[in-house]
Amino acid sequence: MPRDATSGRTGFIWLPRESVLDYDILINGESVRVDVIDSEWIKGVVPEPGSFMIKLINADSAYSDKYEADQEVELQMDFSSGTTNRFKGKIDSIMNKYDSGAGYILEVSGGHFTSRLMEIHVTASFEGSLTCDEILVQIVSDFLDGTYTTTNVSSSFTKPIVKWDNKPFLDCLNDLAKVARSTSTSTLPYDAYLDDDKDFHFFEQGSVVNNDEAIVWSDTLITAPSIGSQILTKKDNIQVIGDDGTGLPVLYTSGTGTKEKKVFDTSIINEDLALELADATYSSESVTNTEADDIEALILPTLQPGDKIWYTNPPMKVTEQLRVYLFKQKLPIERTLVTINQERKVKQIFKKRIENELASTYIKNPYLMKNSINFTFDDLSKISTSASNVIISEGKIRLTSGSQGGFTSNGFSLPFTPTSAQLLVVGNAVSSTDFKISFNNGVDFQEVPPNASPVPITDQGNVFVLEVLFQDAITEIDSIAVLYK
Repeated sequence: MPRDATSGRTGFIWLPRESVLDYDILINGESVRVDVIDSEWIKGVVPEPGSFMIKLINADSAYSDKYEADQEVELQMDFSSGTTNRFKGKIDSIMNKYDSGAGYILEVSGGHFTSRLMEIHVTASFEGSLTCDEILVQIVSDFLDGTYTTTNVSSSFTKPIVKWDNKPFLDCLNDLAKVARSTSTSTLPYDAYLDDDKDFHFFEQGSVVNNDEAIVWSDTLITAPSIGSQILTKKDNIQVIGDDGTGLPVLYTSGTGTKEKKVFDTSIINEDLALELADATYSSESVTNTEADDIEALILPTLQPGDKIWYTNPPMKVTEQLRVYLFKQKLPIERTLVTINQERKVKQIFKKRIENELASTYIKNPYLMKNSINFTFDDLSKISTSASNVIISEGKIRLTSGSQGGFTSNGFSLPFTPTSAQLLVVGNAVSSTDFKISFNNGVDFQEVPPNASPVPITDQGNVFVLEVLFQDAITEIDSIAVLYK
């Protein structure tokens, strides 16, 4: 195991292992180790769900009808008794196969306990009063059974506004990890995973150091095709595109560079949350990261997702601590394949682009507006003044009497001075309503038609005010989105 150096620059001294690995593989509580010819066990930080694959010699058909879906599978290994739990999951698939080298085999595969979190959906909202770790504890209590615990959930500073509508639990966990910060000045997001005892781990990236494992040249290191700094996935212009709940877009752009990334997320229901996610994504993706192909090492049995471990490779002039994004244990050959950070090669980037195009059949933002200010009329918090006959009821704003009346919004400070704006409105009989916008804090207003193309801003500034005048007794407005760039 590594030991910190006592002086000089940061480093470590590796003490080679003197023990031999012992392990066992159990299916439905019974050991099958003697018949295992190949197995893979994959674990990673969210959003990776984890998986396993076991190939059993089945020449006498002893295993053909022995197992069924949802039975538990377990990997145990250590350097003493071989009884320490390292992976637990459940069977999804059972396949009888013929292998030219091994003959008839049974292949059993499935997911880690984490994968079951994709089958559990969360509908919940949080209005900025709870931190990310408190939200995680709350949704574990509300949506999971008593077998799940939160012993290893670290505290965080960020208090996001969140709304999830039937969103998979694992995706919610990933949302929290992306926006969580340990302090008001921290730029590092969190890592999260579910361990083999169904306990959640939630911690700042790079804060968990594994001092029992290392990838060391001329010892545990087997192959490392390449490692270095890469900018292929570096992004310096992040735009978050959400939905205010009525079909109108919520927008925020962080960064002004040319390497763009679009983040589509319907859980982003207001501009505050869009700003938070855009800034969080920008801070994590606008830096040059150390990336490596999968590094093959002798078995690293205590490795956990998100661990920082020492890696040394003198021919490549590398001695540093690297964060483990994902790893694969291979038995019985006793190897570990380690993925540093998230590996996204060129072909995967093109695949992601295609997926985004397929997912964006309905284009909510055809004029490429940068940001938005959204009014959903759940309360009066964004309204400064209104006529006595103007009322908000059941998420709509309307007149209680007469055929004319209006309201004026608060002033909203903008992150830049826009040059064009677009007004989108959802409601009944809105075409007769007068909509006026001001970008210089209400000094000058200009009339703008609803649900039309963007218009140039005549009097520019960076404080926005909206003025609405009803001209018809039957008019009701569900929501308004002012898009600008």
